[in-house]
Amino acid sequence: MSGVLPAPSEVLLRQQWAFLLHQLLNAPDGKLPQAAANKAIPKQIQEQLTLTGKAATDLRAKMAAAGWLGEEKNGRIVTYSITEAGKHQLRDLARYVPLLPAKGGDSPPADDRMRGAREVYVLDALARAADQTMSKADVAAFRNQHCLGLNPGTTRAVLSELALRGDISVHRTADSESYSLTHIGTEFLGRLRGEYPILPPAGKPTAAPNESVRLGREAFLLLKLLQSAKYTCWESDAALGSYPKPLKLNHATAWRARGELAAAGYIVTHWDGKEGSYTLTASGKRRLASLPFDELGEVKIKGSALTELLAAAREETNPTPRETPTPTEPQAPRAALTDAQLETAVMDIFHELLGGQYANLHMVPIHEIRKAVAERFGPDAASHAVFNDRMLALRRAKQVRLISIDDRSRATPEQLRDSVFAVGETFFYVEKPHAPA
Repeated sequence: MSGVLPAPSEVLLRQQWAFLLHQLLNAPDGKLPQAAANKAIPKQIQEQLTLTGKAATDLRAKMAAAGWLGEEKNGRIVTYSITEAGKHQLRDLARYVPLLPAKGGDSPPADDRMRGAREVYVLDALARAADQTMSKADVAAFRNQHCLGLNPGTTRAVLSELALRGDISVHRTADSESYSLTHIGTEFLGRLRGEYPILPPAGKPTAAPNESVRLGREAFLLLKLLQSAKYTCWESDAALGSYPKPLKLNHATAWRARGELAAAGYIVTHWDGKEGSYTLTASGKRRLASLPFDELGEVKIKGSALTELLAAAREETNPTPRETPTPTEPQAPRAALTDAQLETAVMDIFHELLGGQYANLHMVPIHEIRKAVAERFGPDAASHAVFNDRMLALRRAKQVRLISIDDRSRATPEQLRDSVFAVGETFFYVEKPHAPA
């Protein structure tokens, strides 16, 4: 799991200590007059760490009292130096030293999913780099990642968060930095890759100028999947070929459009451990059958694909009627499951999900199991009073392992609510009992 951070106020204090100690360590002879030290604090650091000149002066006085700094007074001039005790503290605070300032402001992510997408993009780039290390100059290329809004300032914020958690390590010289993936970051990336199977290409996505073009884009992308083997297009294949000019598509725009189609349930994404893929769903076929093809011009379509499309069109036009109970025919209440029956049901659902959408993660979120139990056996079976006891019983019997969540900010309130609570921790995932620790 990704590293666990202290409380925000404690993190800020450690960052302030780390910056002031690092500033003195890199000063000529390890010394700086108070006024010169305050003047040398970059504006971006002042804002990020709320480290005004007065705040820095007050903090240095406390650090000197603790023996981390030496203090020399010559009249009204105070000069500080870093002591051996201060150097020792700085080694312990290494991950809290702020990164070098970068141009441009930080653009906060719109939601947790955007935050995760940015982190997996940066970690994946480090994993692919030589020695899993990139310099500050190397990561400047992220400014072309418009889909995720990674300008230099935002990239710095992402790297700072990853460094604080221990997902990356930072190597500093006098005026530059480099960043390396840690074993914690490698493990975290493995988990994230199942949630973000296909990373965005470089380039700037463009909004559709009108509804006709937007629908044409949908039709083109869904038709490509319909004509692919097993209705699946791999990430490398998705970036090949050209687009009909009227659609005003580039690879970044197509990536975003496919994301919207996935959110609507028309396609699903998957990660096989090496590459991501898109697959057309049954509802995606029906959606394609309802779309206009006018913006595509001449279209070549395989005979088998045409057959599928016509079948989907007939299904869309003449949907199979569903039997629904009438108001005068109430459904019989579901019989309550015994403890043994519920445990068997939970294990069956766990193995289904583990062999399906969570195969690469090697764990299944507890809230997904609870949701499936509620759908199949009713809300009583999925209640905290009943479901939680069975999950903990399975854990005690060593049929499963329950994994705590380290960073609660990565889960929604609903997901946390539907997890399992124990004394002092929240169990968020289930894995096989023989899974590596």
